[in-house]
Amino acid sequence: MELVLDQPPQEVKGGMSGIGEIATDSKQNAIAISHECLKRRSDGQYEIIKESKAGGSGQSQVPVTVELGIRTEDEVEIVSGIEPGERCLKNDPVPAENST
Repeated sequence: MELVLDQPPQEVKGGMSGIGEIATDSKQNAIAISHECLKRRSDGQYEIIKESKAGGSGQSQVPVTVELGIRTEDEVEIVSGIEPGERCLKNDPVPAENST
């Protein structure tokens, strides 16, 4: 890939190489989880197994349908289905789909 800078810093010279990341999309205050938490159901929808505090002092595992948003190589945004701070359990990984 070739990069053209309008106002390159003095330290950057023609022909130099480098390593970087290109952000194609971003969102503030998004809920993001590892792909390893997702499970694709036979109907094509995605779900996670959410840890839920059961009555008393125990915890239970509850399957929850989630709506996906922006996806990266490592994480996926959850648009609906869980709230900030809720925890999910890891499953077998689901490969990331290209989001263009």
